[in-house]
Amino acid sequence: MRNNFGMANTLVESPFQWLQHIERLTKQQAKGLPRQLKVEKIWRGIAFRLGKTYLVTHIQEI
Repeated sequence: MRNNFGMANTLVESPFQWLQHIERLTKQQAKGLPRQLKVEKIWRGIAFRLGKTYLVTHIQEI
């Protein structure tokens, strides 16, 4: 079973590598979009595993 990011639900590598994969995909999808000159806010989060489930949450939720 695959998710919207083109990867299987279980991570083959690490949560960090999964986030890097998501970043690459979003940059590919953003090609041709106008460049944003002013960035309003940076989202900060953490990826972790609970049993066999991989999760990502906002850093303030920890």
